Amino acid sequence: MGKFDETEILRLAPEILHNDNFDVESASVNDHLLDLHFRIARQPEMFAARIPLVDSTLPMPFLYAVPDDETDFLHMLGIWLEEEAATGCANWGVRALENGVSYFEITNHGFRMIDEVEDARLTASAKGSWDNAHVAEEMRSATD
Repeated sequence: MGKFDETEILRLAPEILHNDNFDVESASVNDHLLDLHFRIARQPEMFAARIPLVDSTLPMPFLYAVPDDETDFLHMLGIWLEEEAATGCANWGVRALENGVSYFEITNHGFRMIDEVEDARLTASAKGSWDNAHVAEEMRSATD
C-alpha cells in the first residue's frame, strides 16, 4: 500500500471504526481497497463499502489532511463514516448488492445519492472549496 502497512490497518480498523451510529464487523484488503462490512444503528441489514487506500486512484472523500499514520487514516475514515451513517445513508445512498451485502458507491463527495440532481450538485461542489483530491495526490506522491 505504499506508506501504510495494510496489516496494521486491518488490525486497527475494528477497534477504531465503531461508534453509536455504525460498527465495523469485518475488514479485508484487496486491490488497494479496504473492504469494510458494517452495521448502521437501527438498520437490520449489513452494509459495506470499498474504501480506497493510498495506491488507489479512486476518490477519498474522507481525507481532509494527509494522515500521519494508519491510526490517523482510520480516524479520518471513522469521522466520515459516522457522518454518512448519521445523515441516513441507508435511506439515500446508492448501493449495489453483492453476495447478499449492500455496497455503497463512493464518489468525490461521499456516498453516491439516489437523488441524481442532489448528487450532481454535490459532485460539482466537491470540485470547489472542499475538494480533497490534492490530499490524496499528496499522499500518493509521498509514497513514491
